[in-house]
Amino acid sequence: MTNRIIDFNDEKRRTSVGLSGLGRQIYRRTAQKGYDFTLMVCGEQGLGKTTLLETLFDTTSTESTLNTSTLVACSQPLRAVDEDEGHAVATSPLASDTTPRVHVRPTTMRIRDHGINLNLTILDTPGYGAADDNSRDYEPLEEYIDAAFRSYLQDESRADRKDTVDRRVHCLLYFISPNARGLRPLDRTTLKHLHTKVNVVPVIAKADTLSTAEVAELKARVLQDLDAAGIDVFRPGEVGDDADDAGLSADVARMVAAIPFAVIGSTDVHKVGGKEIRGRKYGWGIADVDNEAHCDFALLHKMLIETHLHDLKGLTEEVVYERFRKTILERNAGVDSTTFQNEKMKRNLESQARALEDKLRELEEERKRYEAASHA
Repeated sequence: MTNRIIDFNDEKRRTSVGLSGLGRQIYRRTAQKGYDFTLMVCGEQGLGKTTLLETLFDTTSTESTLNTSTLVACSQPLRAVDEDEGHAVATSPLASDTTPRVHVRPTTMRIRDHGINLNLTILDTPGYGAADDNSRDYEPLEEYIDAAFRSYLQDESRADRKDTVDRRVHCLLYFISPNARGLRPLDRTTLKHLHTKVNVVPVIAKADTLSTAEVAELKARVLQDLDAAGIDVFRPGEVGDDADDAGLSADVARMVAAIPFAVIGSTDVHKVGGKEIRGRKYGWGIADVDNEAHCDFALLHKMLIETHLHDLKGLTEEVVYERFRKTILERNAGVDSTTFQNEKMKRNLESQARALEDKLRELEEERKRYEAASHA
């Protein structure tokens, strides 16, 4: 069978099959159902994670409904799904009365913008990197991600899947200290364990504390460390059809060049030249959050929300989750195979035991006949 490409954009054609309406159908369906997205944020305390999130989603002015989930007591073990809140919760195995505990704390938020509902779940990680021994601080994060995958796999395997909720983590926004000289051991260890399980987007926090030259130097060192450790990060343009859109293609090139994104977070509004801008005010002027000449926040915002949010979900579904699903199914298949072999061996042994018992009975009967003949 020969594959044919029929192009109804050809000016010579006067007819159309009506595919132009497909976009409106998808938009209407998404507007009705809402769009689910889970974003995990991770980094040491004091790097401005909360402020950056408020700046990203403009929660101070956006019509949004916030619901902070109740955190399960740290003494409780990891559970795939919390019965009360419907969230997986993990705690650090290194936790003690004197050691700051590492949590994964979900916060749900519904954001409505131009008729589209975004059901956003933000996963904060309080306590991360706070302990003297933080070499295993990545474990609660990894356990949460795996628990969300397991929960989804279980729901997906049910006969009735209409109530399936996608709690899988679609993106990890990882904060790197501006005072670092590249990736620190904790950064390297965490990203090494998580980069195959979630789309990693690295950001350099509080970029306004660095000069332009210092930002460039830190970016280069972080990229070198990522490459040396074999850590993959999300790069726009590796999926989708960005090349088909000239404007988007140019944006993608700037996004890729900006990785890791050097960002500034601020919800403060200042008037400059009759215009209102968001930024941080200093004696020398204002660091404009949305100005690409000052930082990469605008590019990060555009990538995460405007242009590649769907790609992050698609990669999670088609690559990351599929890898997890394949591993689990192969592992279960291996268990089933081993169980089958054990059962077969058990049946063989039982058969041999019965044959031996039959032989012993025959010998016993023969002995009795011999003894009876001897007394006769």
